[in-house]
Parts: sequence; C-alpha cells; structure tokens
Amino acid sequence: MRHTITIIAALLVAACCPTPPPVEPIERGPLPQPDAVCAHLAELGCPEGADAACARKIVQVEHDRLTLLPERCWMAAKTKSDVRKCGQIACAGAP
Repeated sequence: MRHTITIIAALLVAACCPTPPPVEPIERGPLPQPDAVCAHLAELGCPEGADAACARKIVQVEHDRLTLLPERCWMAAKTKSDVRKCGQIACAGAP
C-alpha cells in the first residue's frame, strides 16, 4: 500500500511539472582542418605546429578525450601570445 501511494504521488508531481523547452543545437560550422591549424601554428613560430605529428595529435586528442580543441581560436591568432590565450597549447618562445 505504501508503495502504491508513493508511486501515485510521484506520478502526480511529474504530471504537474512543466516540460522544459527543447534545447536548440548550436551551429558550430565546420572546424578548420588539422593540417591547416598546424601550418598556421608553425607560421607563428609555435613548435607544436612544426611537429610532424601535429595533425595526427589534434585528431587523436579530440577522439580520445571526446572534446574539441580551440582550433578556431588558434586559426584567428596573430601572435604566439594570442595562441597561448586560446589555451591547450604552450607555444613556447617569445611573443
């Protein structure tokens, strides 16, 4: 009997609660290709971009960690300092 009352109470509470609105998907657009990201980082003087395995590492990190790296931010960067502000990369050396 106690379980029946608990179930009925839970159903009544669930029926009274409004359904949250659906979440709109965020349009992210296409990501830059890893090769282009690495080339841009190398142009800025980041040693990570000059690494022969750079593109493979980007793909591997995103696949293994199931997270996106700040590739758009890196592509928009004009200096090493800008790259560092994006995060996820050291881009050693002077600005």
